[in-house]
Amino acid sequence: AAVALAGAALTLAAAMFATKPLYVPALALVIIGLLVPVWTWLAARNVSVARTVHAERVLEEEPLEATLEVRHGPLGLPGGELREPLAGASISLRASPTLLHRQRSVQIRVVSRFARRGLKRLAPPTLLLDDPLDLSRVIVRGEAQDDRVLVLPRTERVRWRSGSVGGAVDAPAGHAHAEPLAAVE
Repeated sequence: AAVALAGAALTLAAAMFATKPLYVPALALVIIGLLVPVWTWLAARNVSVARTVHAERVLEEEPLEATLEVRHGPLGLPGGELREPLAGASISLRASPTLLHRQRSVQIRVVSRFARRGLKRLAPPTLLLDDPLDLSRVIVRGEAQDDRVLVLPRTERVRWRSGSVGGAVDAPAGHAHAEPLAAVE
């Protein structure tokens, strides 16, 4: 709205000072200010984001893989970023020309690790659409799924010490035997 109003003000200034060269940028500002938000809004109507988590359980520090699918309509994606809790950072959609023009559906693979155990509830992914000039912004929430991942504790093998542990225990042959102490510890 501010860009369209600036174009209208520039049109008024061009009329007041009778300067014809100002009409071109004024008209461009009015058109950009009116059409870009409409383009972003129409593009956002046909966009959907879905996440598929490939495992319900994972061990601590083990990789968890998920696939994000971004679908868009014939107008393409104006640009923006995808916010996914598993990715840990925003995924930019500006640098990918395949997202903008050719394909109607794009899959993004995300691999994440959890340092702590417990039940993790994953918020749905969010797509923040904006135009290249950053004049308008539309937020598209992912499909409302209740994705939960159970992070299990990592187990390690028991490592037995070799040699005697503690004091010597008399064995039948007079040798020190560590097995009774290991069983007590």
